[in-house]
Amino acid sequence: MLRSFFAIGGAVLALALWPLSIQAQDSVIINEIHYNPDVKTEPAEFVELFNRSAQAVDLSGWQLASAVEFTFPAGTSIAGRGYLVVAQNPDFLLAKFGARALGPYTKGLSKYG
Repeated sequence: MLRSFFAIGGAVLALALWPLSIQAQDSVIINEIHYNPDVKTEPAEFVELFNRSAQAVDLSGWQLASAVEFTFPAGTSIAGRGYLVVAQNPDFLLAKFGARALGPYTKGLSKYG
């Protein structure tokens, strides 16, 4: 399990990424967490993953757990040196930022930890 901790306003946010192989675990990191949108009523939260290796990593069956819940569907991969976003509302992210994302995830992120 890869667990990332982020300090947010004195609280700690933990997200766990459950991979199926140790080698892939070392390659994929949680790169960005957008937890506090500028417009509070917009469903614009997301988690961005980055693959540090030069090789594609198959994310089939991996899970985000803790603050958000999401299981990556079969056939999902992240390119070498590539990024992948999992969003609270993928359609909204596409409309607002032009960014494609997987999702939606359940549960949610909190600026309070």
